[in-house]
This record gives sequence, structure tokens and C-alpha cells, in this order.
Amino acid sequence: ENIMKKRRELLAAPSATAASASAGASDLGFESGSPELREALIAHRDAMASEDVEAVLAALKEVRKLLSMQQSPPIDAVIEMGFVTPMVAMLRRDDYPVLQFEAAWALTNIASGSSHQTIAVLEGGAVPPLVQLLSSPHDHVVEQAIW
Repeated sequence: ENIMKKRRELLAAPSATAASASAGASDLGFESGSPELREALIAHRDAMASEDVEAVLAALKEVRKLLSMQQSPPIDAVIEMGFVTPMVAMLRRDDYPVLQFEAAWALTNIASGSSHQTIAVLEGGAVPPLVQLLSSPHDHVVEQAIW
């Protein structure tokens, strides 16, 4: 009950993150399938391979925002470019709950697409770490894992 109350409060509060999460591709500076979008995804994928956790987090947030677009999110491109595996690995980062939260959010956005997109998340091994997150001491991480 407490978790749902926090989520309702978070969703009710206007924020830049919420606004960008619901923005269209052109509002984020990209047209779906554009070379610019592909270049941005490549840069984010490279940053997510970094040892710098803050760079990883920033890239993961940007990819999550792209996946949260209401119109034409680049789910297939994200899958094809190999983002699922590092996102699943981030679910296991008990030392960095914000990474777990963002990775869970991004993966649930991917899984909410077509059946082949859902299968990509399943085959990427996301289910066991998502189930493990249900025991997290961080309510926001648990809540995101439930989605």
C-alpha cells in the first residue's frame, strides 16, 4: 500500500523526467529510425560499457527515456544493438540501486512491446534478477521490478 502511494505521488508530480518520458521522438531530437538516433544509441551503448558508474547511469537513463516514448520507441534497435544483456547485468548491482531501478524500468518498457520483444527480455535472462529484486530493501526498486 505504501509503495503504491509513493508511485501515485511520483506520477502525480510534474517533472522533467516525466515530461521527457512521454515525449515523442522528435521532442527528444530524434526521428524514429534516423541516423542520429542510431548514433545516439551507439554512444549510449559505449557509455554503458564504461567503468564510470555515473556515465553508465546517464546513458541508461537516456535509453530508458527513448524506450518510454509514446510514439515509435526504438525497442527493436535497442534489442538489436545488444542493450538487453548489460541491462540485465545492472539488475544485479546491489551496490547501486538507482542502476537497478533504471535497468528494470528500461527492460519492462522493452518487454511491454511485441511478443518478440518480450521474448528478447526473457531470453536475455531478466526474469531471475527481476524476481530477486522483489527482496530489495529499496521500495522503488521493488515496485519497478513488479511492473
